[in-house]
Amino acid sequence: MDDFIGIRKARSEHLALAAYRLLDLLHAGEIGLPDLAALPERTAPAEQMLADPEPADLKKWLEEHGIPMPNFHCEVVDPETGHVVTNVDAAWPTGV
Repeated sequence: MDDFIGIRKARSEHLALAAYRLLDLLHAGEIGLPDLAALPERTAPAEQMLADPEPADLKKWLEEHGIPMPNFHCEVVDPETGHVVTNVDAAWPTGV
């Protein structure tokens, strides 16, 4: 952790270089986009592949420990701009 900022900067530079290389390859036609028609017929939508975002185990644990239920699937909005900053699975907007 001695040089966290330097490590983070180097990582950002490496990611940028990789992104530029990918764009160059796409532009030059050296690689293409996948053929979506070639996907297997059994491909499931992401919603069906993900676990329930409101797990019963979490709700049970919160009840057992006397912790109030959170709001599920919340948007965090910047109060100055009104823009959505992120989406969270669970939040206690007024505190726990």
